[in-house]
Amino acid sequence: PEKGWRMSWLKLGTGLAFLSLAALWIALALALPFPAFARTAKVGPAHFPLLVASLLAVLVIVWLIREHRAKEEEQEAKTRRLLLWYLGYGAYVALSPVLGFVPATFFFAGAVVGIKAKGGWTRRLGKAVLAALLIAGVEWAIFQKWLGVPLPTGMLGLFGR
Repeated sequence: PEKGWRMSWLKLGTGLAFLSLAALWIALALALPFPAFARTAKVGPAHFPLLVASLLAVLVIVWLIREHRAKEEEQEAKTRRLLLWYLGYGAYVALSPVLGFVPATFFFAGAVVGIKAKGGWTRRLGKAVLAALLIAGVEWAIFQKWLGVPLPTGMLGLFGR
């Protein structure tokens, strides 16, 4: 590698893959139909996926810039943890249409809180389940009940229309 270039090809490839995933997600969100109820407020079902995909793209770009500037020792320690987080988020995005939005959100939120919580395994499990129920429940209530936005129900057909 040329002098001054600290980022490995694996990291660059991973970043480009996630940027491609975000671009695909944006394209799919833009293809969603714009229902009549949303024309008045000019907010429709595509806006939330657009926001999340755009945030993913921005975070990947920030990560690539920070990795390029980081010292080699710092990079190795962060790479594995960050790659696991991105793979987990990618799995969440991929499993949402299969499991449904609410179950996928429940598992993803539970996994994140379970990993990041402090204490013994029973305490972490309790926090994870409580946070997952709260997050998935609030998102379901906001989008499905309050805004009337149909959520992906997946193969189980749960929590949707």
